[in-house]
Amino acid sequence: SHGARGEKEEQERVAAQAARDRAQYAVVPPERLLNKGLDQLQAILIRCEGGRQKPPYEKSKAGCIGRILKAGYDVAAEVAAMEKQKAADDERRAQQEAERAVLRAKIEKEAAAAKAKAEAAAALKAERVKMFEAGALSIDE
Repeated sequence: SHGARGEKEEQERVAAQAARDRAQYAVVPPERLLNKGLDQLQAILIRCEGGRQKPPYEKSKAGCIGRILKAGYDVAAEVAAMEKQKAADDERRAQQEAERAVLRAKIEKEAAAAKAKAEAAAALKAERVKMFEAGALSIDE
């Protein structure tokens, strides 16, 4: 049963490679384009055809791959495109994180101010109760 085990290992290796190839910024050689998801292939096709979606719209992986290869799939260009995309995504994430930090600081500042105001009001009320108990304040004051 050595053959069966070798076959199982090969299947696992192929499956692992396919999963890596589907990763967001992974660039594959033309023979592994089939490992990409349809949405990824559609994006590659648009890049290969000059950055605009040209009709007909491809609904199959085979159709996408055929057109990608015909348009001249360039691994180096794809690597550059993915580096650019990742840099843009990272920058957008950093920007969103910075905006969230500013918002958090604003919310914390407002919460602190509200707490201080509530504490001051409570202290004033306690002071008035003390004065009232000491007979220095009439109830309606």
